[in-house]
Amino acid sequence: MRASSVPAMEPAVTTGGKLPFLNSGPPCEWRDCSIRERPMVPAPTGRATARPGHHRIRVRTFARWAALIPGAAVTLWAQTNTYVGRDPNAAWRAPAAARIEQLRKGDFTVRVVDANGRPIAGAVVSIAQQRHAFPFGSALVMSRIIQDTPANRIYRQKVLALFNAGTTENDLKWPPWIGEWGAGFARPQTLAGLRWLRDRGFALRGHVFVWPGWTNLPNAIQALRGTARQGEIPQLVLDHIAEQAAATRELLNEWDVQNEPFDNKDLMDVFGPAIQVDWFKAARAALPTAALYLNDYNTEDQTRNLAHVQLFANTVRYLQQNGAPVTGLGVQSHIGGAPSGIPDVLATFDRYAAFGLTLRVTEFDVNTSDENLQADYTRDYLTAVFSHPNMVGFQFWGFWEGAHWIPRGAMYRADWTEKPNGAAFRRLVFDEWWTRLSLTTDAEGVVRGRGFGGDYLATVMVGGSRLEGTFAVSTGARSPPTTVTLVAQPPRLANLATRAPVGAAGSDPPMAGFVVTGAAPKLVLARAVGPALAGFGVTGALARPTLTVFSGSQIIASNTGWSTAPNAAEIGPAAASAGAFALPANSADSALLLRLAPGAYTTRVTSADGATGIALLEVYDAAADAGRLVNVSTRAFVGTGAAVVIPGLVVAGPTARTFLIRGVGPGLTDFGVSGVLARPSIVLLRDGIPMAANDGWETAADPAGLATAAQNSGAFSLKAGNADAAMLVTLAAGAYTVLVSGADGATGNCLVEIYEAPR
Repeated sequence: MRASSVPAMEPAVTTGGKLPFLNSGPPCEWRDCSIRERPMVPAPTGRATARPGHHRIRVRTFARWAALIPGAAVTLWAQTNTYVGRDPNAAWRAPAAARIEQLRKGDFTVRVVDANGRPIAGAVVSIAQQRHAFPFGSALVMSRIIQDTPANRIYRQKVLALFNAGTTENDLKWPPWIGEWGAGFARPQTLAGLRWLRDRGFALRGHVFVWPGWTNLPNAIQALRGTARQGEIPQLVLDHIAEQAAATRELLNEWDVQNEPFDNKDLMDVFGPAIQVDWFKAARAALPTAALYLNDYNTEDQTRNLAHVQLFANTVRYLQQNGAPVTGLGVQSHIGGAPSGIPDVLATFDRYAAFGLTLRVTEFDVNTSDENLQADYTRDYLTAVFSHPNMVGFQFWGFWEGAHWIPRGAMYRADWTEKPNGAAFRRLVFDEWWTRLSLTTDAEGVVRGRGFGGDYLATVMVGGSRLEGTFAVSTGARSPPTTVTLVAQPPRLANLATRAPVGAAGSDPPMAGFVVTGAAPKLVLARAVGPALAGFGVTGALARPTLTVFSGSQIIASNTGWSTAPNAAEIGPAAASAGAFALPANSADSALLLRLAPGAYTTRVTSADGATGIALLEVYDAAADAGRLVNVSTRAFVGTGAAVVIPGLVVAGPTARTFLIRGVGPGLTDFGVSGVLARPSIVLLRDGIPMAANDGWETAADPAGLATAAQNSGAFSLKAGNADAAMLVTLAAGAYTVLVSGADGATGNCLVEIYEAPR
């Protein structure tokens, strides 16, 4: 290279006749440098030589330097690394933005009408995205998900705030899965961590069924190498796939079936390439609908890593030609300090797209001390991925220095301060690619818009009432617009039911509280069900429950055996009207149908004969009039197994409503309650499918929002440091269940509260 073509730079190191090289020090990186040498010196065997003048070379930079070639005067100028496509006006940006607009957005329509179906014009509708459809995830450490420490609480909170998808970093690899890595990777912990993530709506990947290098296989497999039993290995691999798939089938959406064939090919060398096809077929037999991936590193740039890319392409081609049910390619994307150009990356993605498979970035990080470069490349690489039609997900390989295989590749430092690459990620995912709109209805009561794919909340104020509706935006050019109708008729909490143990040693009787609002008395149906639970398969039901209703400390009414109530003839029809199941005639189940003045009330279930058992305590809004039930709660002893507490609620009406749901254990001690549940866990389900979960309000994605909702709802504050649980959810009309248990398997008294809580 001519001297005139070398950019002006200050000398970084002048060796005084010595060419530097590494002898020790911190991690190094490749950097571009200019070298000026005089005079030319003979090069020792196996070493490069340079002619006099200026030269552009690539060297590794280090903290300490030592002599390599004596006798030459060499000066090195350090040049800050960059990459093709970093410029704000780079040619790739506009086409990428156009693809994102087309691929990652969809149309929606919101219609606002009154109770008679007439359109409401001029109403201001707020549209707020709640969740992305596109998976943004990270490799996660299951011990940090499950074990409760101050650092792990922050870790879990960041997981929920940043991501909607993930995988295990090491826990599902074959050796730790079968216990070879010690107690820190115990299988029960792994499964519990995956359930924790699933209950919070995460899309989860399995990593990995087969990593086919000897050093990455279990000791028992390695021990068979070169022995008379070596031929047993292929079947043992297939047995492992079947066993692990069965154990995780309900928790994972997809799997890396095979990992890193470029460097890990020992099993193929011994047993032939067809063994790879067998692995994919075994995975498909065990997992009929899961996505199945081939995963490898150095596969993001065909100009720099041609050998890796070529073998990756040859492997997937071989798999397809031989009937392997491979559905996707995992492009790991571990990036060094001199990143590939974005146009080269996009061209490589296009090369893989020709196979007709989905693509994922599975293990992204940028290993450099240049934090500005790291942030810019995170922004641009993620943009390239989001813009590509075959890409269906993006995953970091860790996000916190305290749990990262390359600490400086993380987005958060050890003290949890955010690095520039973390800020770049959040700006894209939760700002530039996050939809917030305020629109006004036209004469037909309609607003139309376009937003990024995901879940949304629409809110409008009509006549002093807040109306809410939830909807999802589908993406792609062929996706039909999403339409939601908001009716100016507030929803109501129609029912609260709690299944709990009665009479357990050291426990208080189950109780439910509620508030009647409005100006007139409200018809309320309360029930304590024991014997009738047998018809639903519940064993150990309470034989003779007694139901008591209080206003403050005053008993309003009590019943043992619903057929003995003064208005028993009205209880059956009221139950049917409220949607409650019928109680057998003359059963020992209890019920009260009461017309209650506005105010606060408590119901309690005890055993009429001192026995113990499971009971269902229910409170129903028995008339759809102006009065409403709000701020309902239930307190019960939380056991294990069948003795966990299971409240249920029913939301009625044409629109949705936001609720604050809390599971309070430690917070009860301030009210004189002893034997409390130390770490309540609450999981919200609809039709048996988890919708949301929490086991520590400060680990939620938005703890400040929970505190504000509690204050606005009139609920007492939860203390910092206490492991009380809380969630803020918007629920459409329907029936829901809240599963309450001890996050650590413990037992104790717990208060479950449900408040109407506008955001």
